[in-house]
Amino acid sequence: MSRLTRVGLALIAAAATTAADPGSSAAPFKVIVHAAHPGDAIPRAVLADIFLKKASYWGNGDPIDVVEHSIQSELRAEFSREMLQMEPGAVMAYWHGLLKRERVRPPAVKTSDAEILEYVASHSGSIGYVSAEATAEDAGKVLQITD
Repeated sequence: MSRLTRVGLALIAAAATTAADPGSSAAPFKVIVHAAHPGDAIPRAVLADIFLKKASYWGNGDPIDVVEHSIQSELRAEFSREMLQMEPGAVMAYWHGLLKRERVRPPAVKTSDAEILEYVASHSGSIGYVSAEATAEDAGKVLQITD
């Protein structure tokens, strides 16, 4: 195998690994939690359950406090597609139905990364997401997303 072929295969493998890892720098968002949160990783399925309020408590029994971007945000659309595996319209319909049937309120909504960072920093048990460029470490911990 030529050196060029090996380099090409290595680049393809690296790109595939990065694309498969939403916690990598290639993801358009970072998932953040309050600084007191004990973990540093979260399975994608658990993250989806949290953002759809199918899970309401952390493993230690503390309530989960979810915050997310406005429905008009492209970041929210990307998060919905990638993490919830739902189109934004389907997520809206999900919340409408849940609110009507069970009176479960959707997550808190903020309009900017700065507002989400402030919210997460000041609310124990909180979780949210911000753009990959945001300096999330000042407000809480960035979670690695696992499959």
